[in-house]
Amino acid sequence: MTAWFRFMAPACLGACLLAVGCSKPEAVPSATPPAGETNAAGAFDATGMLGAPAAAVDPAKVLVTVDGQSLTYGEADVMLRRMLASQGAPAEQMDEILQQMGPSMRGRIVEQFVGSTLLKNEAVARKFEISDAEVESALSNLTTRLPPGTDLQTALTRMGLTMEQVRKDIRDNERIRKLYESETAKVPAASEEEITAFYNENAEQFSKGEEIEARHILIGARDADDAKKAEAKAKAEGLRKQLVEGADFAALAAANSDCPSKAEGGSLGSFGRGRMVPAFEQAAFALATNAISEVVETPFGYHIIQVTGRTEGAKTSLEEAHDQIAEQLAGQKKNAAFETFIEGLRAKATIVQDKSAEAPAAEPSPAVESAPAALTAEPAPAAEPAPAAPAAE
Repeated sequence: MTAWFRFMAPACLGACLLAVGCSKPEAVPSATPPAGETNAAGAFDATGMLGAPAAAVDPAKVLVTVDGQSLTYGEADVMLRRMLASQGAPAEQMDEILQQMGPSMRGRIVEQFVGSTLLKNEAVARKFEISDAEVESALSNLTTRLPPGTDLQTALTRMGLTMEQVRKDIRDNERIRKLYESETAKVPAASEEEITAFYNENAEQFSKGEEIEARHILIGARDADDAKKAEAKAKAEGLRKQLVEGADFAALAAANSDCPSKAEGGSLGSFGRGRMVPAFEQAAFALATNAISEVVETPFGYHIIQVTGRTEGAKTSLEEAHDQIAEQLAGQKKNAAFETFIEGLRAKATIVQDKSAEAPAAEPSPAVESAPAALTAEPAPAAEPAPAAPAAE
């Protein structure tokens, strides 16, 4: 599936408004955040990605035309600014990123513009009408999905968008949603054989291993000499003795642990196998619930561990996963059918692209593109690091 269709797919319509903005810019505003404000993502860093600056291009020059509707280089760069802003690109690096990486990234904007223009034109030709009430409902839904602490106007200002542009994008996207629904209404549902085959071929997605909830006290000894290690181990042994005699685990952790988890009484939450360093994992999973471990040595130092809860491994049955699999397979079939429909529109369209700009389209960054949710019995936890190293003395 091409990059621009992923942007226009119904599941991504709301996200795309704040990620890039599907309509052509009406002007060429700056996407720079207000003074003193940083981008929400804040982690984007182009250091090491930038090479020699690309040759300057006249912003008024036409980049691509679709059935008489044109996108200029300047308009494409505004769309790129919105995309980069949504990914957290710092304002001070924006011009440099565009100057040096713009040519390779414009291919993605071209594909998005071509796809969205074809779909919008077809939806208008089919006379799919969108009421003001539908626009306001979609806008309200979009607002509820903003990150906590972010209001819509701030997000739009950061990306150089106006409320009028957003309402226009929503109206266009709602038309495309109705076009999608019309074109895929007769796509057959997944058969029982297809559902069963998917379940059997993806068995690992429906299995969940044993997990435990645990807390620990760490006496740090990372990179310590033998004398310091002996001292740390002795302290850990003394704390373990207090725990066995009935001392409060959370209180001792808060007062003595060198792990940041001390703030939570030593709690590491819930985790499965493969998430902690081997010695820690082996000791923790061997413990009975509420038992106090012997002192355990790892590269971080010496630990006293207590398992406070345990969840046995399980597998989601085909019956339990049936509806979820059916929905996913139906979505795949509909998307494939709609992609074929779009390719038909493309074949009939007159598309002219500036030859100097023709380059492989840049693949969407994970920060912008929304991948389909993994079909699992429960979302797979992110890899958890081993217990943190002791804080600096």
